[in-house]
Formats: sequence, structure tokens, C-alpha cells
Amino acid sequence: MGAGDEGTTAADHPFSGLILCCTSISADIRNEITAKAADLGAVWKQDLTSDATHLIVGDVTTQKYRYVAKQRPDVKPMRISFIEKAHEAWVATKSIPVHELEVEHAFPPFLGLRICTTGINEEKERHRIQKITEENGGIYNGDLTKQVTHLVASSPEGKKYQFAKQWGISIVSVEWFHQSVERGMSLDEAYFSFDLPASERGQGAWVRSATGKRKLSEREGSDGRVKSDPAKRKIKRAASDRLSSGSQTLWGDIMGTKAVKVDKPNEWGSDAPPPPQQRANSKAGSSAASAVDAAYVNVRASVSMSDLQPEVPKKMFHDKGFHVYGFDSEKENRIRGIIRGLDGNTYPALQDLFEVPASRYVIIVPDTYIQADCPRISDASKAVQIVTAWWLERCLHEDKFIEPDEYPLGRPMKRHNISGFEKMTVSVTKFDGVDYLHYTKAIGKLGAEFCEKVYKARSLLIINSADKSGHKDKVKAAEAWGIPIVSQEWLLECISEGELIPFKKYLLNTKTVTERKDGEVEVKKEGANPLENVAVKFDSAVKVS
Repeated sequence: MGAGDEGTTAADHPFSGLILCCTSISADIRNEITAKAADLGAVWKQDLTSDATHLIVGDVTTQKYRYVAKQRPDVKPMRISFIEKAHEAWVATKSIPVHELEVEHAFPPFLGLRICTTGINEEKERHRIQKITEENGGIYNGDLTKQVTHLVASSPEGKKYQFAKQWGISIVSVEWFHQSVERGMSLDEAYFSFDLPASERGQGAWVRSATGKRKLSEREGSDGRVKSDPAKRKIKRAASDRLSSGSQTLWGDIMGTKAVKVDKPNEWGSDAPPPPQQRANSKAGSSAASAVDAAYVNVRASVSMSDLQPEVPKKMFHDKGFHVYGFDSEKENRIRGIIRGLDGNTYPALQDLFEVPASRYVIIVPDTYIQADCPRISDASKAVQIVTAWWLERCLHEDKFIEPDEYPLGRPMKRHNISGFEKMTVSVTKFDGVDYLHYTKAIGKLGAEFCEKVYKARSLLIINSADKSGHKDKVKAAEAWGIPIVSQEWLLECISEGELIPFKKYLLNTKTVTERKDGEVEVKKEGANPLENVAVKFDSAVKVS
């Protein structure tokens, strides 16, 4: 087609040069607008590619939407009506500038959101936020209800703030509201969390210019020539041209039938539409074919993102109330920040802990505390559990809320430096990660000396009985030297009782070692064992009951 025919081509295909994809659009609607977009001359892609011009949006929480909001100022978020109204005008041969449709049918930043505020004391400012919210597609709630999606807060405090945390409502600083309006899209709430310093909130939330992105007016056609800006074209088509195009979709609508379409999800399980059916007319067929090809090429340039949106899982401390006790201010702030980042509620004063209903009330104290150092709760009806920072470490390691009763090492010990432990040298085996860290520290808190390596002079080897793997070198050495091997339950009982417990019922190498009434450990005779019949002294503090 010659350059002189460019105006006619634009009239035939007013969306020529537009590259569309969608997010969170149901399959039946997606199939319909895909066909209409192809009629208008657009290319439809199942992935958000680097040359995409428009994103048809159904929900602001999808990964595609969030990526465009942050990284792609050159992509315009649109409502479904953008395609539908354009197609209606095209069929009716009406002349409407595309850029007017883009403005009229842009997807507003707060569409589908309910916004509430807290800590904004000036009535004039609240009314301004309400007005802006409604102008940008959202619903403003003066009261906090469970239907609210976002609580815009001036500071992380107050009743609304606490209930929003409990109900899993997104809590953002005021900057989120203003920057989302400025961007024209709902921005990722994580950049506006109160867990961030005030100076860092909003930093990196979005790219403020399209530097490095080719302008829409500079996009090249398949023939290598630069196409004119499609936003400047007008939707204008003669009725005779429309009839001669032989659109299968239009023909199917007239006959009351629809062409069979088979959804073919992409490798990410995207909600992207199937390629449009080829048209009988050679021009339309060529356009549809190019759309099919474009949907599966340029893999490196594409940003494949799934729009399957499962229910957002609640974080581990959701609906839990915490009080951090006994730490210096730096450590206390760090712990409170971790808890709040995992949806927990923290209260600076112990008396405030029960202000908001919670499924658990937890007080965290330093691991240097024993039970006598912990705060007392006068109200016995409140089921408060006191844990140490070790419990928090364990939760983070497991990435889940662990019931304090299920992790004895995470509770304050009855006492430290138990009599008899000061004479012991203890090694461990088959522990790793946070287990190794906590068990070795616990040995020291009880008063014993922890030793990494096993030598003949060791008093005891503690083994992780939950590890069913084969024997380790430490186990073999302990058996050869007659060092008692006990399960970790022995240590846990010592901690629970606050005293040195005889290890007889926890002894695992009973074939080679026995505990005598005089407190010594005797190595049994077994073949050519060079240590046979040798009595290995075990500290006299270990008595047989």
C-alpha cells in the first residue's frame, strides 16, 4: 500500500498500531473484545510485551497491572468500554478521535477500591480526599468497615489502624493516595508501608518518565516504516467496506451463532485471550494472522506474568497481639517492625495489649530472662503466652506461627546455671539451622560447656532423635569411647524442671554404655573394642534415682 493510502488504512483499521493485552478479564468477555480489537486493526498479545501500548484492566491488584503502574508509563490502562465504544462507532461509521476515547475510558486508579482515612484531623482535608477518591473511581468510607480495601493513615496508631491490621485491610501512608493520583494508577502498597522510614516511603514506587521507551508515535510497522500516531486517527468506515470485510464475528452475530474458540493458556497460566479467528477478507485475515504471530514471538521482550489471582494469604501474625518487653529501644523497634510487617499488632504498653480482640496474646522477652523476670498478668482470664526472641526466630525460620507450647526452647527457662551442669562438657549432632543455634545456646545457659568436636573427655553427646539419617562420625566416636548419647528430650526436661535430670531413660547407646548407681558410666564388653571394660567417669552430679 502506498503512502498516499495511509489515511484510508487508518479509516479501515483505526486501532492499527495499537498493541493490546489484558489483565483479570473473564474468558467470555475476553473472547468478545479480542475479536472486536482485531476488527479495529489492533494486535492482541497474551503477554505484556515491551511494545505494548494499552492494558485492558479488570482489577488493580494483578501482577500485570502492578508492573505497568511501576515500570511502564508508556502503557495506558483502559476499561473494557474503550474497545466496545470504539467498535460501536466503527460499525456505525461514526467519527470519533481515538485519543478522546482513551481519556473517556481510561481505568481510574481507585476503581474497585474503598478508601477510609485515619489521623487526618482537618475536615477540609478529609473532604478533599473524599472528592478526589470519587473522581478517580473509588468509594470513600468515613467509617472503617470490613469492606474497606485501604486505610490511608497519617501515622501507625489509633483504633482504626488496629482494627485494619486485625481485619487484613491494606494500611498505607498518605503519600500512597497522592502518588497514585499523580501516576493515574493504583501503586504498590508495599512502598508506602509504615515499616519504612518516612523519608523512604514512595521511593521507587514508579518510573516518572518514559525514558528509554519508544513513543507511541514512533512505533514501526511490520514493513519497517514508522507509523503515524494511532491516537490521532479517527474512527470512520463506510458501510459498504464494513459489509465487504466479511467479519466472521459480525456474521455469527447476525446468524445467531458463534465461531468455536479454544482457549489456549500461555505457559504462565495467564488470562490472556486466544488468537482471534481469521477473517474471510484477505486484509482482515492478514491482520488477524499478524496478531496470532505477534502473540507468540519476541519471547525475550515479553514480561510473562500470571493473572491467576488466588486469595491473598494472611501473614503469620495476622490477628495476633504482641507486647515486646525488656529489650533496649533499638532491639524493641526492630522486633516490633518485624511483627508489624507480618500483620501482627504491637502495643507499647502492656495494659494496651487487650484493647483489640486477638486470637493470641503474646509477650516477647529477651532470652536472658528466666520465668521470674517476666511480667505478671493480673487478669487470669487472658490467655497470654510469654516467649523469648528464640521463639520469634523459630517462627521466621519456619515461616509460620508456631504455638509457643510446641517449642519449649522458645519459652523462658525456669532457671539458668543449674547445679551440676557447670562440670559438664556437651556436644551435639544432627542439629542444623536454628535448632543448632538454640540447642547450643541452651547448653551454655544451663551452665555446661558446649564443645563443637567430640573427644574422649566429653561428658555427653546430645542427638536430634527426629533426624532418622544414618550414624554420624560423632555418634561412632561417642560409642567407641563410651560417651553417653541422649536424645534432645533429656535437655528439654532439664529445662522444664529446672534441675539436672538423670539421663537413664533417654540413653540411646545402651548396648555400649550403662549408668551405674555410683554416677559412673560403664562401657560394656563388645568383641575387640580397645576400650572394653574401661569405666568412663561421668560427673558425680548425675545421680540415679
